[in-house]
Amino acid sequence: MTALHHTLIASLLLALAGAAPAQTTTQPAPPKVRKFPHRQVDLTARQITLDATVVLREGQLELLVCKAKSKEHESLLATQAQAAHLHAGLLALGLTAGKAAKYYESPVDGKGMMLPPRGARLNVQLRWKDANGVVQTADPTAWLSTTGNQQNAAMPRHWIFVGSDMLSDGTYWADSDGDVISIANFAAAVIDVPFESSDKNAQLTYQANTAAIPPLTTPVQIVITAVAGEEKAADARATVHINRFGAAQVSGREVPLDSLAQWARKLANDHARCQVVLRCDPYTTAHDIAMVRREIEVGRIFDILVEHPILNAGMLPRTTAQETQTLKNWQDKFAQAQRSVIDPVEESGKTLEQLDQEIRFTRAQLDLLTRYAHQLRQARSEYIATTQPAGAAAPAGASDK
Repeated sequence: MTALHHTLIASLLLALAGAAPAQTTTQPAPPKVRKFPHRQVDLTARQITLDATVVLREGQLELLVCKAKSKEHESLLATQAQAAHLHAGLLALGLTAGKAAKYYESPVDGKGMMLPPRGARLNVQLRWKDANGVVQTADPTAWLSTTGNQQNAAMPRHWIFVGSDMLSDGTYWADSDGDVISIANFAAAVIDVPFESSDKNAQLTYQANTAAIPPLTTPVQIVITAVAGEEKAADARATVHINRFGAAQVSGREVPLDSLAQWARKLANDHARCQVVLRCDPYTTAHDIAMVRREIEVGRIFDILVEHPILNAGMLPRTTAQETQTLKNWQDKFAQAQRSVIDPVEESGKTLEQLDQEIRFTRAQLDLLTRYAHQLRQARSEYIATTQPAGAAAPAGASDK
């Protein structure tokens, strides 16, 4: 992923919070209630309001709210608000994304279990006008009932800010899948229930309570409120991006290596069970990953997940023997092009694009290292000239080549 992709949520947060360059005392403070298309953020009440519409009144459910034109066949409500904007709004309320449901296998006895979603708790309320124009409110659980084989299932008293993620193409996962507020555990959802809830059709827990739900197309406001004290929820998740140069970024901003321990220590102080995800560029070296990991562990966070993807493109040759073999492979592909499913011209074009990119990178690295070597030799020679006795032999490596 590019730096632009990593900064999306951070940029949205700054916009929601009214962040700006340092203000003089004559400038008004940013408003505490920020209105956007299909959503509103109230920083004082610590509330986010989403505009939605009733899209389903009967049948089994996987979602309370989906993104419009996505999963209306299994969701009570649909919203045109961007899921990424909801995530950013929750960050603006001082919350930190939590952890999605995860299957865990014990290293001791090999037994598996499902860990439910964990993170900052939220209250959710639904608000709409009835046929007489009177405002009605309801807890979402009033619109839910349990399915026949799940009669004793729990109803959510609170909801959990899981926080979705960014995909490799730069889109926000929940916007891509449509999972805004889930009642079956989806890793892509922004908000989920705080317990295990299957998304398998045969095991779905909830269905629509038709009698309680207003007519289809009824406009509904979804009011999401942060529970007091949840800005320091025990379970939280943070992502550190490490680029091919070994630079670490948090929320789109570079954090120097010698500052990572301090950053991690503050995170650990706020969240007792914090997880850090190290998301690496395919070219990030094991050394750079180890250095970043060590600093985070110094900051007292040990739940660290490393995501180091493999290049989608093929590896470029690194030896003469590999060069000879890959060129032979290309000759074979061109010779058998008529029988190949993949056009070798198109495939080789992508490889040449990859080569051009690597050549530019290598040239830039060569220029940097050449300049660095020249300046270091110069500084070393100047030091030697002022400290060595006249006529003394120059130390090895002192020449500027």
